[in-house]
Amino acid sequence: MKNAGLTFAGVLLATTALGCISAAASNCDSLSGIPLPVPNTTITAQEVPAGSFMGQDNLPAFCRVVGISKPRPTSNIGFEVWMPISGWNHKFEQVGNGGLAGSIQYGGIAIALRQGYASASTDDGTAGDIPDFLLDTNKVLDWRINAVHETAENSQAIIQAFYGGAPRHAYFTGCSKGGSEAATEMQRFPDDFDGIVGGATAFYSTHNLVRQVYNIVTVNGSASNTTPVLDENALTILHNGVLDACGRQEGTLQTDIWLNDPRDCHFNPQVLQCKQGQNPSTCLSPDQVAAAQKMYEPLYNATGQEIFPGEPRGQEAPPANPNIASGNLYGWQGFSPVEPPAFWLGGPLTLPQIGGLVFGDLNYTYADFFNFDFTNDTAMLDARYGSGPNNYNTINTDLRAFENRGGKAIFYHGWGDILVYPKAGYQYYDSVITAQRAEKGLGSDREALNATENFFRYFMVPGMGHCLSGPGANVFNGANNPGNPQDPEHDVVAAVDRWVDQGIPPAKIIATKFADDVPANGDVAFTRPLCPYPQVALYKGTGNPNDAANFQCVEDNDDLSTDIQEAGKLYSIPSQ
Repeated sequence: MKNAGLTFAGVLLATTALGCISAAASNCDSLSGIPLPVPNTTITAQEVPAGSFMGQDNLPAFCRVVGISKPRPTSNIGFEVWMPISGWNHKFEQVGNGGLAGSIQYGGIAIALRQGYASASTDDGTAGDIPDFLLDTNKVLDWRINAVHETAENSQAIIQAFYGGAPRHAYFTGCSKGGSEAATEMQRFPDDFDGIVGGATAFYSTHNLVRQVYNIVTVNGSASNTTPVLDENALTILHNGVLDACGRQEGTLQTDIWLNDPRDCHFNPQVLQCKQGQNPSTCLSPDQVAAAQKMYEPLYNATGQEIFPGEPRGQEAPPANPNIASGNLYGWQGFSPVEPPAFWLGGPLTLPQIGGLVFGDLNYTYADFFNFDFTNDTAMLDARYGSGPNNYNTINTDLRAFENRGGKAIFYHGWGDILVYPKAGYQYYDSVITAQRAEKGLGSDREALNATENFFRYFMVPGMGHCLSGPGANVFNGANNPGNPQDPEHDVVAAVDRWVDQGIPPAKIIATKFADDVPANGDVAFTRPLCPYPQVALYKGTGNPNDAANFQCVEDNDDLSTDIQEAGKLYSIPSQ
């Protein structure tokens, strides 16, 4: 929606809506007959008494709207809108989905509802149809593009009908698939939301998927191997070698078991290769060294064009005593089904997508990965979903429509994410900086960065895996990662809300590491500031290193121009 909160009309509208809440709230059941903007949408509505919704504690009374949209022949987009009966903050928050979706994100919309938001979620049109929907182009595009946008349109119409006035601000928050949804909204539908929060975003989704295949092949070596080439012992040796070489660079503390800024680490695994007479359990074989080098390097096609950047150094293996929740996609064990990790990403995610989207074959197997042609099969995927009208990538760096209407965006990415690769994330941001420089005729990358930061900020999260967890400080709220105080210094959604509402951008966000990654226990291990890229958090040298107050965000522009040049190799193709 338009940023009405900054105008007299918006203030008047909000004031009018205050008086309408009681009257409108009594009409929850009658919402099923209202006209909606998305064709072939049906809804039912019912008031839910406080504390009665199963599976979510401490909810206030709310009007629950359940809908289905079928705007295209095979569309079946489920969505829900929850609106507080009293105490509405006059704002709307829509939460994103993850993976292949297929369900409403009740946890996310419940968090928003407790904070006074009208909230919504969609199943992205894939409920009851996973993985078969991957064979239907229409449903794929609903999953990747249409469902979130059309849910936003329907939701805001429902909210206006219920309260008698539109929300003053509208926000979107999501991570993983939800991060890609955030980018889609910012690039394709800039009028839907005033503020957007996106985490672990695969901007170049088709090539991110191909890189997953490459990493699976590289780590395992062969489909017949009963032990991966990069087995658990090799990954531990490799990770320790990285920490020994780079663990004191750019503010990484002696006690940290991750890198604060992997961009500054250029460790060569060759130094770990076994020497004559050395115990092979303490070093790497030539095949293991070669595999590690391939993991760090970009993937190229047969003509030398970069398909996707490599893995950052410092996230090769989870620590021996990680105190982290399972299933966080941290460490390269996640690429192998042979030594079962906490989460084997190939089975539920990579296999069906490669099989369905590239080959139209849902019987695609692990062994088939090792026959993947990284030139021709990548081109086939791009022809289907990386170009033309079915292009679902989010690589458009022209964000002027979102910027000019007053939109604000905060994106973040864990340095330890093995599902959506961090380098391609901040390289997209670098490319936006380049676009800003060209669009505004600016004289330097520094000026362009300043211009970009006026509406779009990117936060790298040291030691965090995919969306959450990991050995670093990793809780800063949002729809997927609750547990921190709900204020703009600690809560990423509150930060974007203050930016939109008061014009105050986030200079940093304080993240918390909870013991065993269980916020509910309230046992804080340490806190660290997250800094807007390319800044990094450095310890001041005095005070408790477990307290974020003893760190400061410091400019780290030495890599900026190099990063921008590298980003051009990936994002120089035409935008959609």
